Amino acid sequence: MIDPIKSARDAMTRGHFAEALRIAEAHVATQPFDVQAARLYATLCSELENADAERAWRNVIALAADDVEAHYMLGNLEGERGEYETAVEHFRAALGRAPIHPQLRASLGLALDELGQVHEAEASFRQALNGIANPPYALVAALARNLFRQRRFAEALHYFDILAQKSAIADATLNAAYATCLSSEGRDEEADTAFRRAIDRNNSGALGIVRDYSAFLMRRGRYADAMRLLEEARADSCADLLAASMLLICRMHLADWRDFDALRVNIIERVAQRLSQPDDVVPAYDFLALCDEPLLQRKVAQRWGEMDAPDISARPTGRNRQSGKLRLGFVSSDYNNHPVGRLVVGLFEQLDRRQFEVFAYATSAPTGDRFDERIDAAIDRYRSLDRRDPEASARAITADTIDVLFDLNGFSGGEAIRIFARRPAPVQINFLGYTGTLGSPAYDFILTDRYCVPPEQRDAFEEQLLYVEPCYLPSDPTRSRSPQVPIRADYALPEGAFVFCAFAAVYKITPQLFDGWMRLLRHVPGSVLWLRHLAADRVERMRSAAARYSVDGTRLIFAPGEDIDRYLARFALADVLLDSAPFGSHTTVNDALFSGLPVVTLAGESFAARASASQLRAAGLPNLIAHTSNEYVEIAHSLATNTALLDTARHALADPRKRSPLFDMDAYARAFEAAVAHAYERSTSGALNERA
Repeated sequence: MIDPIKSARDAMTRGHFAEALRIAEAHVATQPFDVQAARLYATLCSELENADAERAWRNVIALAADDVEAHYMLGNLEGERGEYETAVEHFRAALGRAPIHPQLRASLGLALDELGQVHEAEASFRQALNGIANPPYALVAALARNLFRQRRFAEALHYFDILAQKSAIADATLNAAYATCLSSEGRDEEADTAFRRAIDRNNSGALGIVRDYSAFLMRRGRYADAMRLLEEARADSCADLLAASMLLICRMHLADWRDFDALRVNIIERVAQRLSQPDDVVPAYDFLALCDEPLLQRKVAQRWGEMDAPDISARPTGRNRQSGKLRLGFVSSDYNNHPVGRLVVGLFEQLDRRQFEVFAYATSAPTGDRFDERIDAAIDRYRSLDRRDPEASARAITADTIDVLFDLNGFSGGEAIRIFARRPAPVQINFLGYTGTLGSPAYDFILTDRYCVPPEQRDAFEEQLLYVEPCYLPSDPTRSRSPQVPIRADYALPEGAFVFCAFAAVYKITPQLFDGWMRLLRHVPGSVLWLRHLAADRVERMRSAAARYSVDGTRLIFAPGEDIDRYLARFALADVLLDSAPFGSHTTVNDALFSGLPVVTLAGESFAARASASQLRAAGLPNLIAHTSNEYVEIAHSLATNTALLDTARHALADPRKRSPLFDMDAYARAFEAAVAHAYERSTSGALNERA
């Protein structure tokens, strides 16, 4: 008697798969309960991509519920059509009988990865790799991609390097991920090469790859290159909110205001409507310069924070403080000649060491400049953290038993949110580096004042409001200026002209703000606008823009880049500083006021739009705060044309260290200490979750 199964297998051996399929199908029809025949038929259907393959494998399951191969094949079929939850069920059922099967583990990992269960996926990939001397390319790639998605770039890079050693990475998306990991480790030249390879191989036109490369270029100040990439990808007219936002941000850094209003309105309207798609993201820091609506800023911050740190650990309990001192930790990448470092050093020097121990955690390499040295001398302990390894960084902070931990970066660069997401301290506070909510439950409080964030705005903040009055901003009353007194000729400033100074970063200068500045130049004959150092292409664009307002472009004068002492000394050459809006130039305003230079600011609705005005109130100059664009121009015009009014403002700033609460760091430190103690008391009393 002829064995039909043997006949089918013989036909397969000869390569006659269609014949084998016919024999197996006929046998299954006559022997429906023969598991071996059902499995052979299903195998042949899969080999020949026969439409009956899924039904055939389900028939095998019906005959043998724990059949490993059937569950594996059905899991793959479910995965191909995006039914990943069902695929996971099949792979786990197969693993019940074959727990060390590497291909099953790898397939389970891929399905879990697609479901966003990245930690479980990682475990599956590692189990699949275990014991394999020469793992297949696809498995190594899967683990590398998984670690990349977790933003564990250093670990991912190890596996990407293994892939690159095996053969050239052909996949465009994988190349872009590899490039990002290279960049995170400072291997920028290799990263640039990998990104360009990804762009060259991006045949599908995936915008995500363009975004990733553009973000890399933007971080390195190559805004023109990034803008060109985004424009070629039609980022201004596509549905990708992140790409459109990046394009506008590039143009703002380049003083290129083409389609500014249309792009800005489109971005804000889409934020207001919904943020439901994966690419419905706007860089939170840059959004402060685009939108002055606190509730929308919270939506953007929440989405940005979730993208960077989606998992938040539980809050730890407070320690048993034997010494009676509160341990304060401050995390920053900017303990140097940076606005944050220059502002916070005065606070560190004034904190009462009888009540507090102060730890500074640096997430960037020390510079050794005088601010770094002053900070080191002012605190109890100075430690370095590697923010690329948030787990190890959080463990180091936990080991120091910090009571209250401050994030001095926020979304301003050098982000430490992934460290704070591990909750290394019982109280965590958003302070100084970012004037807005971080939108993350990793933070308990934001330190501000009642003018910057009135109590009625509490719904616009994920954090609870912690107030230090009259102004939240610390300062350095001992800052020094260059002993060499500059003169106007040093900067090509005309003698006798009224000098409007505007040292805002270029991305904070909107067309609307520039319009007001040009109105002032037209209405104050002979006046000039003195701006910070800019590259030649930005200078040319701004002077061309001035000409469109019938203002001679040469009346825009650009200062050189200089050291901090010289920068502070040159404020004496100006008559009035014009603040930026809606994102104020907070540290620049502080420097100007300290130097005795009156400031005109436009107070908006958000923290970022009110921080400069808060300083003016503390400095005793509330009359220089405008609430509309027209009022802003009117106040500045009055100062330029009314000598008595200008002299009065100057007199109020004549000796800021003696006259102004803004620079009274002893009083500020006491208010800060009381606020911090209050925050800690609320945490230990169990009242932290109550809105105050």
